[in-house]
Amino acid sequence: MIRLETLDQSGKPVDIGSKLTLHICVPDIVPPLSVTPPVPDQAEQVREELLQRRRVADGMIQHMQDILDIGEGTNEIESSILKWKRFRVALNRVADQIGYPDYVEWPDLPE
Repeated sequence: MIRLETLDQSGKPVDIGSKLTLHICVPDIVPPLSVTPPVPDQAEQVREELLQRRRVADGMIQHMQDILDIGEGTNEIESSILKWKRFRVALNRVADQIGYPDYVEWPDLPE
């Protein structure tokens, strides 16, 4: 039972003359004897790895592109962004490899 109270100006409870009772019925749930997380298949693992590598490349490219866009780029940044863009293109071609997704030759990360 939940009791609702109102306080007077001195902070003492005042009986408001009503009560609220809340009844909740919850069915019994029997937990499984053991919980084994599902094992992702090879294709799912490869897709996740591809997405993770793509996120890294996108982040690096966006950061460097922002520097170039505000006019603070250097030759080194221009060279680096080109390497990251080539890496991202190579990632986009991973699914075209013979044997994909059972065999994947990942492109090297840019230096």
